[in-house]
Amino acid sequence: MVNTMEIGKIIKNLRRESGYTQEELAEIIGVTSQAVSKWESGAGLPDISQVVPLSRALNVNTDVLFGNNEEEEQKRLAEFYEQLTAVYSRLANEPDKRDEIQADAIALYREIVRELPHHYDLQLDLAANLTGEGKSGKIEAIEILKRILERSTDINLRTKATALIASTLTVLGSYEGVSGALDEAQEWANTLPDLNYSRESTLATIAFSRALSVLGAKALNGGEVEEVPPQISKSDAEELIKPVRDALFAAAQKTSTLLFQLAEFGRRLGVYDKDEHIALMKLDIPLTELTILDYEDSFPISMSSAYLCVARSYAIYGDYENALEYLKIFAEYGVQISADITQPDTPLDADGNPIGEETEMPMRQMLANLMVKTAHFKPLRGNPRFVAAVAQLRGE
Repeated sequence: MVNTMEIGKIIKNLRRESGYTQEELAEIIGVTSQAVSKWESGAGLPDISQVVPLSRALNVNTDVLFGNNEEEEQKRLAEFYEQLTAVYSRLANEPDKRDEIQADAIALYREIVRELPHHYDLQLDLAANLTGEGKSGKIEAIEILKRILERSTDINLRTKATALIASTLTVLGSYEGVSGALDEAQEWANTLPDLNYSRESTLATIAFSRALSVLGAKALNGGEVEEVPPQISKSDAEELIKPVRDALFAAAQKTSTLLFQLAEFGRRLGVYDKDEHIALMKLDIPLTELTILDYEDSFPISMSSAYLCVARSYAIYGDYENALEYLKIFAEYGVQISADITQPDTPLDADGNPIGEETEMPMRQMLANLMVKTAHFKPLRGNPRFVAAVAQLRGE
């Protein structure tokens, strides 16, 4: 058992995390603010009759109040993550049981959240999993996320919860009988910081200042700079600029997504003609090349996707010659993907019809299936160049 002073610190920290003043907590429990002050200063302890109401108000187990559970809590968390890993590992051998496996994972999250209600990161994970469980799951997820915002003071966690509420409401807006969801989503989104105040952007700015302190102000004014400054090792220099790399990569990924949405919706809404649409889609290729900065292994996956999108755009307009040129490059990147990388997919015949059940297959094979399945490429299925690209991906 920890001493009275330590218990007081625990109560004080939990109260602050919950966003309560001493007066507000006292009112909830039914005591005076002086009593709460006394507990927090270590001058006294709650009566036995006040322990349960206090733990409920602070959304923790009673053990947390008395500091008994730190070691046990870490042990329980390790056990939970081990169980969760075991559940998801079943996907490799049982891809047809994806829904059942996801339900088992959610059940594990529910259990750990009941046991450790003060771990708001676990509640966020539970909510994220529930967003994929249909209308009722999304509604429950939003309720959990709003509770997190009521109780957690962690800025990063609050930002993630807010963004997830907005994105979940956006999806809910497509369900019948759900009105005003998109307007509410926009209201939540408007409370989020803009890109200039994101974590990545801010860390990049700090990294820039750190680098400047090493290089000196003259580095920005045409002064000579050593390749690797003598006062810092290459490994330390790489670590110094890592936040800038991370910010650039994050911005490129987001820009790539927005670019695709702009091009596709602009085309469908009649804002862009063929040339404008394809020009926008092509801009994604140099953006995607930035994948090499941090994810070298996934570089060919990202690049093949970028070229496939451009090929699809040409095919939409019936420009099959250019579509085939981009499909050729798509296949060249595709065969660079490691054979160890697999994805669940269904075997297809030459006409794109399923000829078996879904199974794990090399991603290169999955990309070949994607070529055959894409409706806009249907007129090309008999073209020798198209057939050659499919065969190349399948290793035939």
